[in-house]
Amino acid sequence: MFLVAIQRIEIFFIKERINFETVAIYFSAFNLILVIQLFLRSSITSRYKLFVDKKIGRRQLFLELGIALLVILVISYYTIPWVFSIVYTNDYFAGITIFRILLLILPFYLINTFFINHFNVINMPQINTIILSITFTVKLIVLLLLNSLTMTNYAWLSIGFEVFITLGFSIAFMPLKFKKS
Repeated sequence: MFLVAIQRIEIFFIKERINFETVAIYFSAFNLILVIQLFLRSSITSRYKLFVDKKIGRRQLFLELGIALLVILVISYYTIPWVFSIVYTNDYFAGITIFRILLLILPFYLINTFFINHFNVINMPQINTIILSITFTVKLIVLLLLNSLTMTNYAWLSIGFEVFITLGFSIAFMPLKFKKS
């Protein structure tokens, strides 16, 4: 739930500070990113079960997910003008640039989804709650402090906060990694 809130909070700020047309353009791109994220989340969740059951190794899991991500990034980057022409009217074509920027979220989203699954499996979901709560709070404060942002700035800010989440999970994961060794 927090992850959705973190990803969508800027809609309120774009609507209030820019205009409804910009919200429509921004979220035309963002909604297509969410479709890709849904695919990635399901892939990770299904493959993670095999990893936990020791049916595939860590290297194979990351190799498969990495190849899938690379294919998705390349295909999405080059086919997005065609997708926009089918799904949206010409009024939304500014969303192509936003979509291409938001594609950079996907590698971090993939890693974050892996960490979320990992902490759930080892019965430590409170780590997910803490990291995502902190990120939501910091993002809300940053958005309240920054007044004059463009649609592109909001996209880059979203990527920055996805990286922030990845760093938080990485820091939380390190003690567990060394404890096992």
